[in-house]
Amino acid sequence: MSRKLARETVYKLVFASLFDGGAGFDTLLQSAAEEGQLISGEDLDFAKSLLNKVLENKAEIDKTIEDNLVDYTLQRVAKSDLAVLMVAVCELKFCKDTPENVAVNEAVEISKKYSGENGYKFVNGVLSKIVSGAGA
Repeated sequence: MSRKLARETVYKLVFASLFDGGAGFDTLLQSAAEEGQLISGEDLDFAKSLLNKVLENKAEIDKTIEDNLVDYTLQRVAKSDLAVLMVAVCELKFCKDTPENVAVNEAVEISKKYSGENGYKFVNGVLSKIVSGAGA
């Protein structure tokens, strides 16, 4: 297991939370670990920490995303893109041990896998604006 898979798992949980309010995160995360999706204790700890940071800082994460949208509102962003952005912004702002380029690249890769046809371009544009400080 790697942090890549941990991020993807957190993305899935955040995505689900956009529909159900995040009920049972610990149970879902533990279930993913037991199914072999998260193997190493260190990576499970990373996933739990990242998920908790997303939840604890949701208002600030949402504001950062919204402040960097062009001709969009948070409500108009596709939920798959929003979940990717939430995880990436959390890493950019609250996980100082994650290099910015890693957070952005991982978000783009997750977006390519789970978003619509051009979702990754949207995600990359928003994150690039955040990293450059142009809209913050």
